[in-house]
Formats: sequence, C-alpha cells, structure tokens
Amino acid sequence: MKTKLNRIEKRPRIVESVTQAILQLIPAEGLQPGDELPAQSVLERELGVSRNSVREACQRLVALGAIETQPGRRMTVGEAIGRVTASSDIHSLESTLQDRALADILELRCLLEPEVAALATQRATDGQIQDLEAILGKMRAARSPRRAWRLSFSFHRALAACSGNDAAAEFITWIEHTTTEVYPDIYQHWRETNPGDSDVGEHYEIYLAVKQRDSEKVRQLMRQHICRVSEIFLGDRVKTVDSIGLAKYAEVNAH
Repeated sequence: MKTKLNRIEKRPRIVESVTQAILQLIPAEGLQPGDELPAQSVLERELGVSRNSVREACQRLVALGAIETQPGRRMTVGEAIGRVTASSDIHSLESTLQDRALADILELRCLLEPEVAALATQRATDGQIQDLEAILGKMRAARSPRRAWRLSFSFHRALAACSGNDAAAEFITWIEHTTTEVYPDIYQHWRETNPGDSDVGEHYEIYLAVKQRDSEKVRQLMRQHICRVSEIFLGDRVKTVDSIGLAKYAEVNAH
C-alpha cells in the first residue's frame, strides 16, 4: 500500500522520532487492531533511517502493546493502540514501561547472577581471574561514563564466563543491549547518578570473593550489588511497579 510517511531528519533520539512516526501512520492509514503494518524495510526506506532505529522503535511499540509480532508474519496493529495513541504523554508511558522492564530484569539478575558467581568460584581458571582483575583496572581508569558503563557489563560477562555456562554470558550481553539500546533512558539515569568509585569497589569485593573461592560470600555480595543498583534506578518505585520481590531482596540483604 502507499504509505503516508515523511522522511525523518537526522537528530538526537532518532528512535523516539521513528516511534512517533509509526504511531502517526496507524490512524493516518485508518488501520485497526489486527491490520498489517508496512514491512520494516519499507519503514526504513520511507523514513530514511537505519534498520536498527526501526527495529528498536518497533520493540518499544511491541512492549507498549501498540503493535504485535508473530513469527513469519508482518507486524500488525496491537489491541492497546487506542490507549497508546490517546495518551498525551507517550514518554510517560515509556517511562512506566521502562520501570517495569528494568524491575523484571533486576529480579532476574537477583535470581541468576548470585548463583552464576558461586559457580565461578568453583570453575574459574587462574587466567580468567586475572581477566577480571584486568577489567577492574580499566574500570578504575575509565574517564567517561559510557566507558565505565560498558566495562561494568564486561566484568559481569567475564564473571559469567568464569562459571563455564555460555548461556549466562549471553544473558549479560542481552541485558547490556536492552538497557543501552532499547531503553536508553536507563543508561542516561545511570550516567546522572554517577556511582563511580562505589561501583568499582563493589565489583572489586566480588572479584576478591571469586579469587578466594568463597561461594557464600560472593552470593551475598552479588545480591547486595544488584539490590543497590535497583535502589539507584527505581528507588521507592520498586515497590509499585508491576513486578516482584526486589524490595524483599533488599530487606533480606540489609541484615
């Protein structure tokens, strides 16, 4: 079909512009829930943006329920499209979505990463432990927030590799992509809070516990680290997002 899209000029936060363009297209074309949307390749061409920008915008809209995807089929208009397009503040909806997504991610990290770290105390080679120490050195020397952010994930990914479980390392890679690319405001908030030396210090304590082969201590340290991260990002909101027991984790580990 002939779409009604205007090319997007290159500027900051382009994914938000692509998101808005797709939302505007739906009523402009008279599309209803269940109707097919143009292929992503068509959106790329007509908006004049990259494949990644379109993909990330679509991921946001899928999470909001504005569009739906099924394997082997084109994207379709989602059941929640009326609520999303009626909202006067899409950014507020996305912020709520990000809170929920981040709470879910942090809960999963609380469940998995302490056990992954415990496995690392049993399976890490001397060379892998040296790799962790080298990453810590780079974290101390990092001069830009974005490099510090990336190195933090490098540490967690290297720790997962120490466990000998390839899926654990892939999980950390997925978290990094999701919190950096799909929900960039999460990274921005981390940058504004600037945990700095405290973040390096917590990673150093985890490293020492792995080096000492102390599985119980590393479990406790990892839980405390993730709970602190949850407090930085969500604060009191962790108790209200539609998710989980992160507040309980925080209470347990406070004692």
